[in-house]
Amino acid sequence: SYLRHEEKPIHTIMCCSPINEIPTSDEAAFAILKTSQTQLVDSGFQKNAILVMDEVMFQNVVKIKDKHRFDNIYLMAGDFHALKNYMAMIWTILDGSGVHQLIGCIFQGATLRSVFNVTNFNKSLRTIKLLYTSFGICLMREYLSSNYLHISIRELLNKTPTTFHTDEYKQKWFHQVLSTTSQINFEKQFNEFCTRQSNKMVCFRFWYWIFRFLLEACVQLLVAVRSQNFDLRNACWSRMVPLFFSHNRRRYAKLGARNLADLRSMPLALQQHFSESFAVKRTKRPFSGVPVDQALESSINRIGKGRNGISGQFSAQGIDKFCQT
Repeated sequence: SYLRHEEKPIHTIMCCSPINEIPTSDEAAFAILKTSQTQLVDSGFQKNAILVMDEVMFQNVVKIKDKHRFDNIYLMAGDFHALKNYMAMIWTILDGSGVHQLIGCIFQGATLRSVFNVTNFNKSLRTIKLLYTSFGICLMREYLSSNYLHISIRELLNKTPTTFHTDEYKQKWFHQVLSTTSQINFEKQFNEFCTRQSNKMVCFRFWYWIFRFLLEACVQLLVAVRSQNFDLRNACWSRMVPLFFSHNRRRYAKLGARNLADLRSMPLALQQHFSESFAVKRTKRPFSGVPVDQALESSINRIGKGRNGISGQFSAQGIDKFCQT
């Protein structure tokens, strides 16, 4: 793969006692900030704290934080919930374009509804990746069959080896492709071709916008989390926020803008720490990072909401005992 993987230590997840307040109340928001301030900052355990949360909790907590002095606590948006919201927006935009009918040939019934409603995150994400890959193949095929193709690429394609049964041939061919595309500045030429075609054909312009400006941010954010690339993660947020604004996703429009602004004001040392911790690594496998909020959903929330969890428990003492054990 052309993506470089840097080995990083495995993270640990600890379960603290939950706050016994209504989740959407101001009391719960203040308790979250106060508990974090007391246990993490005032105790001397660390100088600052970063709280990662979904859009509903972020909206409530940020109001309390602005009213009170919690200068050592920073609020960050959860990438998992942002991806879910962004995918729901994608399916809303594509409604009526014919894509829904096309995907209906692959999935049906409850599975199809779970994809479009994003009730099943993994199935919806796999469909987005399938759609992005299909558009990419069609776009590249259009370019390779055009008269704008560079002669070096044409010669490289004519010399494509037919023996791929060993890894040696694959690696040699792959490095040759990377070297050639780098020498001729392939990306610039490809973008110029797309611009020319967009000016000529409205249909091409529409599907190119879907591919490059709508789907690509979603896929790249996933790559950023998997590879723990903090700069790419922030670049994707910068591309997603204007779309949230333009398509009336009010919560994430405000949250995303606040998220990017807080990153600018965050101390460099804390920013460096967050760049190494914004994605949770649970295994030694490469490209296996997951967002913090997704790690919580699949660990603490799954245990707490399971058959032997704390769902339905009203005793604060019983809840604390469950969390401590």
